[in-house]
Amino acid sequence: MAMSYKNVYVAQVAFGADMNQCIKAFREAEAFNGPSLIIAYSTCVNHGFDMSKSLTEMKKAVDSGYWMLYRYNPNVGFSLDKGEINNKFLSFLLGERRYALLNEKNPSKAKRLFKKAKDRAKDNFISLKRLERTNPTD
Repeated sequence: MAMSYKNVYVAQVAFGADMNQCIKAFREAEAFNGPSLIIAYSTCVNHGFDMSKSLTEMKKAVDSGYWMLYRYNPNVGFSLDKGEINNKFLSFLLGERRYALLNEKNPSKAKRLFKKAKDRAKDNFISLKRLERTNPTD
């Protein structure tokens, strides 16, 4: 939504997935002459895994396509750095207690919702790829 204003720097990051992309986003946001928004993936105890493995979970989220890394600078354009949906999506969901519990309690509903989540992530990826092809001067 913030990108639609065309004067806001926006980045989505996950430190554990790509430290260099994260640092680059923070530097670009700081250098941008205007408002900047950085959306960072953050793990939580309610995700249901050993919190000492947070950086690994961030990487899994990005590697599966659950969380996408991108940067948008209105003066330069949009860059989708990582996040294509793949066959790791479902295993990422089931690796977190918050999703695995739904699968245990109601497998048919979980299957339907997991498919919906994957479809939505695919649609989001397609939209972001489309943004990547646009030029800020168009």
